[in-house]
Formats: sequence, structure tokens, C-alpha cells
Amino acid sequence: MQKMAAYQFIVTRLPVGYKNLSKDELSRKVDDMLRQQTSRFNNVEAIKVGYEGFPGYVGYTEHQGLQQKGMMFAVNNYIIAMSVMTNDDLETKFNKFSNGFKIIK
Repeated sequence: MQKMAAYQFIVTRLPVGYKNLSKDELSRKVDDMLRQQTSRFNNVEAIKVGYEGFPGYVGYTEHQGLQQKGMMFAVNNYIIAMSVMTNDDLETKFNKFSNGFKIIK
């Protein structure tokens, strides 16, 4: 069997209507959005991303015979989503991919 891997990285800005929400309301809405978007994954866990502790979720699924690991998290006014699909060494590929990004302020 030929080894395959696909990588995905998506950045989405929060809806403009979220701009005027209180900090607590914004946190709840973002958490609801993240949980909804990861609802089709298995073994979903809440995580804190990076040294900054951005709130997010990570989970697993399968797609067309490939294992997939995905992570979504919130950074300021953005939702960041990244995933890796592969038939070979998912954890190593995902860790290398997700650790390759830096937050630039």
C-alpha cells in the first residue's frame, strides 16, 4: 500500500456580531462553535494550545480509509483549524505539522 498524507490549515474570522459581546458571552459562543465543529470527530478532548493557552478541541476520525486527527482553537478574533489525514504514522505527522506554526504578535 502506498503511503499517503494530506494536510489542511484553515483560518476563519469570527462573525462581526461577536465584536460587542462581553468576554464571558464571547467565550461561551466560541466554545459552542468549536464543540459544534468537532462533533463529528471521535475521542474529542478540550485542550489549551500553545504557551498562551488558547482554548480548543482535538479529535480523531476516519475518511476514505485514512486516519484523521484535527484540532480547532480560538486566537483573538479567529478560529484556527488544522488536520492531518494519513495511512502512516498519524501522531508523528500531526505533531510535526501542528508544532510548525508560531503565533506572531
